[in-house]
Amino acid sequence: MEFCNCDPQGKKDPSKPAKCSYRTLMNYKKELMSEKLLKKKIAPESGWPLYCVTKKGREKVEKQRIKLGVDSLAEKWINPLRNLLIRMKKENPNVDLDRYCFTFMGDIPTIFHKSVENMESHIAFERSIWERHQRDLSTVQKKYDEEYYTAFKKGDKAGIARVEAKIEDEVGWRVGSYFRKLLKKAEKEDIAGRLMTLYGLTEEMLEEMVIPSQRTTKKE
Repeated sequence: MEFCNCDPQGKKDPSKPAKCSYRTLMNYKKELMSEKLLKKKIAPESGWPLYCVTKKGREKVEKQRIKLGVDSLAEKWINPLRNLLIRMKKENPNVDLDRYCFTFMGDIPTIFHKSVENMESHIAFERSIWERHQRDLSTVQKKYDEEYYTAFKKGDKAGIARVEAKIEDEVGWRVGSYFRKLLKKAEKEDIAGRLMTLYGLTEEMLEEMVIPSQRTTKKE
């Protein structure tokens, strides 16, 4: 188990920004050993010293790993949901949260009223977003196929990263990123534009949804 990610000489791995002196690294090792997080053994075959993480050290690492996992969970799921609830309460202090169901579109929290009709409608909408994301992602990936494979053949990691960044910027690798882009675009449009953006409707489909007396004919 790695107990320090520093490169004492700054030569082994130039990509690591952290560097420390040999003395600093040794002092850190002594500190770990004094806290019984690290122990020294002698290899019977070679006689070389071996440094092993103790049970106490493993427990400390595990606790830190769990803490980081919880922090990551809060950042990705809990905090966005909390912010959504705060906005709902701010818009309507008397809102009855028991009347709503909460779910996620990728990593974006969404809500809908509790009823069979609303649930079926939301599931259909969510499925539509996933399908549109896969379709649009496939289209954009094909657009950059040649550029990607050229960089791949050359072993150009920076070139590959640029292609991946372009795809992320245009459509998003994950459905959450895709949905977030749709929401951002819809905010700038009128009601009809929002429906077309969020639900993937065409002008013809939108016109079919308008009551007959309000439809515009081709002659008009």
